[in-house]
Amino acid sequence: MTEHDPIEEQAARWLARQDAGPLDAAATAGFDAWIATSTRHRVTYLRLEAAWRHADRLGTAPVPARPSTPRAPWRRWAPLMATAAAVALVAVVPLVDWDWPFAGGQKFSTGVGDRYTAHLQDGSQIELNTNTRLRASVDQTTREVRLDKGEAFFEVVHDDKHPFVVIAGDLRIVDVGTKFSVRRDGDRLEVVVAEGAVLVEDMAHPNDVPPTLVTQLGSAVAQPKAIRKSNRSEEQVRDALGWRRGALVFTDRPLREVAAEFNRYNRKQLVVPVDGPLGDIRIGGSFEATNVDAFARLLHSGFGLKVNDDGWEIKISN
Repeated sequence: MTEHDPIEEQAARWLARQDAGPLDAAATAGFDAWIATSTRHRVTYLRLEAAWRHADRLGTAPVPARPSTPRAPWRRWAPLMATAAAVALVAVVPLVDWDWPFAGGQKFSTGVGDRYTAHLQDGSQIELNTNTRLRASVDQTTREVRLDKGEAFFEVVHDDKHPFVVIAGDLRIVDVGTKFSVRRDGDRLEVVVAEGAVLVEDMAHPNDVPPTLVTQLGSAVAQPKAIRKSNRSEEQVRDALGWRRGALVFTDRPLREVAAEFNRYNRKQLVVPVDGPLGDIRIGGSFEATNVDAFARLLHSGFGLKVNDDGWEIKISN
């Protein structure tokens, strides 16, 4: 299902107006103002424009003319928006087993750029994001998942007598009836709660760090001896979970951080200088997580950056 994106709709309207003929002075000023509002506007417009040019080049057989109900010009661009969203779909790989140092439970893993949904015995579901490993021990008496690395979204069937527990390193997340994601980067853990609530505990430092309750539309970043909680809007939670539909969604993020996110999903790595102003370029918009080539083209066409692709790395420079 494609979710409504007002910025994509606005970008499609501008493309439709430009497609109909040159803009007058007032419209040009309006377009320039809209583009200047945020990098997300600019990136979305360039992405739709590039997708349209690509589709136009493909230009296969002519579409037979047929009578149709008049519709707003911008709606002719709706298929383009759908195409842009559709490319976000990625192949789901089958369950992969590996040499795991535990005797019991089910083992699940994904490779770079893959996603997988695991269905557990109690009816709960786990969606694994890219490059993730976890083990689930779920039966009539125990419901425990150990997240070794990566990220997963949990949709838990609540059971008062048998709490659902996720363990990642020294941290433990106890379900209080909810849908939530957990991302592990070494000792750092990020929890985002879409529905319900979870309790985050530091098992290694129970006397120093009290358990933290994270409720709906809340998040927590946990590290040894520190759990920091914050609130998010519904849109921010939806963007944070964009990976579930194969999308990376950024709002005014530095290019170096955006590159690091793309590198989680692609074997071909984006290389952005660690220091210097280039990495500070602000990026906003929604992108297909596994299409790093398209993002690199956008950096070139939209920001005038040099792109050197050797097949293994894409080096970005001024």
